Amino acid sequence: MAGLINIFGTNEHLSSLVEFSNCHVVVDGSNLQHLIGTQNSALSNLPAYEESVANFFKHFLNAGITPHVFFDGPSRSDSYKWGRARERREERLERLSNAPRETKRSVFEIPAPTAVQDIFRDVIYSLGIRSVQVSAKRDYTLEMISHAKYHKAFLVSGNTKFFVEDIPKGFVCIIAGRHQYFESRSQCIMKTFHYKKLTELIGLDKSPNPYALTMWRTALYHRDVFGKFTEQFGKQAHPPQFYPRSRCFWMQSLLSQKCRKVTHLKLLQFFLENKCADAERIVCGQLSPGDRGIAKLFFQQNIAAQLTTPDDVFERIANQIESGSFCDDDLPQWFLRYLTIECKVVPGLMDTLTDRRHYLMALTEDFNRESVNKTTVRLRRIIYGILFSDRKDSGGPVEVLELDREGMELREASLKPIRKLWNPNEQYEGHDVPGLKEMECLPEPERIKLFLLSLGVEESLRQKIDSKEVLYVIAVLRYWSVAAKGVRKQDLLRILLTALLVEKKYSKVSNVFRKPVRLREQEYINLGIDFEPSSVSMLLLGTFAHMHPLAQLQNSTLFGRTLHRLLMQPLGATSDCIETITSEVAFHHIYNLTNRMTEAELEEFVLDLVHEDSRGNFIDTLNLIWDEEARSLGEIILSGFRGDDEL
Repeated sequence: MAGLINIFGTNEHLSSLVEFSNCHVVVDGSNLQHLIGTQNSALSNLPAYEESVANFFKHFLNAGITPHVFFDGPSRSDSYKWGRARERREERLERLSNAPRETKRSVFEIPAPTAVQDIFRDVIYSLGIRSVQVSAKRDYTLEMISHAKYHKAFLVSGNTKFFVEDIPKGFVCIIAGRHQYFESRSQCIMKTFHYKKLTELIGLDKSPNPYALTMWRTALYHRDVFGKFTEQFGKQAHPPQFYPRSRCFWMQSLLSQKCRKVTHLKLLQFFLENKCADAERIVCGQLSPGDRGIAKLFFQQNIAAQLTTPDDVFERIANQIESGSFCDDDLPQWFLRYLTIECKVVPGLMDTLTDRRHYLMALTEDFNRESVNKTTVRLRRIIYGILFSDRKDSGGPVEVLELDREGMELREASLKPIRKLWNPNEQYEGHDVPGLKEMECLPEPERIKLFLLSLGVEESLRQKIDSKEVLYVIAVLRYWSVAAKGVRKQDLLRILLTALLVEKKYSKVSNVFRKPVRLREQEYINLGIDFEPSSVSMLLLGTFAHMHPLAQLQNSTLFGRTLHRLLMQPLGATSDCIETITSEVAFHHIYNLTNRMTEAELEEFVLDLVHEDSRGNFIDTLNLIWDEEARSLGEIILSGFRGDDEL
């Protein structure tokens, strides 16, 4: 529908945020989180993305507008979603394998969407903005429309389907990579589209079919079902009898403007000229017997949805959670609040919980090496053990199906949950992996111990570090150094330097070092690291194979964060923010500067950048993470023992 901007553009209205002062706005978070930032760049800069998201919402808050952010929930037992994810991944891998070497990089190596999603949620949570993860049992679009009607709000999204929805104060369409127009220095001018003006333009009130727009949108959005009918509106020598012959003034005007979607306009004209029942009969008559029932169901559902009643979704969900009538009965209330009102659980985890299938997304990685997701197999098995702990005695063994890359092919693999954790330094049998319902009964020290043990970190590390935030980051980095295949000390040095540069540029406390570490001002300036993604040319030859260690770290932080949240964040709610201390762009430039250095030369290079009075602090942290004895013990812990998925 993006090509129909000509028709939608006729009902646009230039508005400023000042006009919406003291109003509400419903934000399509699942869509918007991918549109903010530099998605067309080769590499991402997560700290800059965090700033962009914060600035975007601060425009609303500064204008006295109250945002309400919605996130789409997983589709329960939705095999179509699983199949679509696999199909897209296979197409990209095939294009990558067939592309010339110099163009391989730009085909499939993209910023990690999972990190973007988590950072987006963290920002709105830190700003005190209300958010909700829509249940799999509810329609995501209808929930937003219902909430917008209740608060008489306007709606912000990049999804063009809202052009034909009746939003009280209008719809603001954010275009990918073009949200900057929303951040005008003066009055923040934005284009607001109103449904009423669109209906007046096409004369919907004079049409025998009051649901013409709804039926038109349904046919366009479900091309796999309605394709045999809609394809007949192309250029044909002998059009069918139901083909619209007349051209209303609005259609004539748009055709003179060379609208790209002429066939779509003719399809709209068809629905305007025929009564609802007649249009449905004609459409279904052109479809195969297998598609007719589905088409009728789509029409009925969308027409019924047009009568959406106003509803305060937040209050309704909160009441359902309190009464125990929301979602799954076997989930504890603390977890329900976590995945709805607080909305802090990774979407992929929700897919696993509801359908026991997990689509592992690709990162910027070296495709000649094993998938970066292999780094966190143990963490994911422990996560599955927590989620399905209550079901281990309910029949057959629990297995979770994962979809991931193996070489240049896709493979489905079944993982069994880990039921018991083991520490070789302890004499007794080990620690049972608790279920969600048991979590509230565990004291905080026990949950910290389970988290560290899951990461292969010995208990003695707690006595060496006073800060819980630093303990969290050090533990994740230690896990990465042990579990990530092929990681060297040079990679750790580049990660630590990246963290220092991010801390310097964005004034962020990295929580990497036990004591403060400062960069020398002049050396920092002379280094000249550019954090802008545009500084990485899209025309570079070869691949970004050198980004593989950072991709392994991002994967470790992602599932480390998920596990930490399932354990009710025993090290604090602000601990799991490690993605914000890394930057793909900065790491890329650092590698290009140092890739010819030996380990000793690289360490000397980094120490020369550090202020003299804090070099000892840097070395202490480096040795704490790259402790050979501790890493050897970590390898033993992470290897587990035979039968840990059965006990």
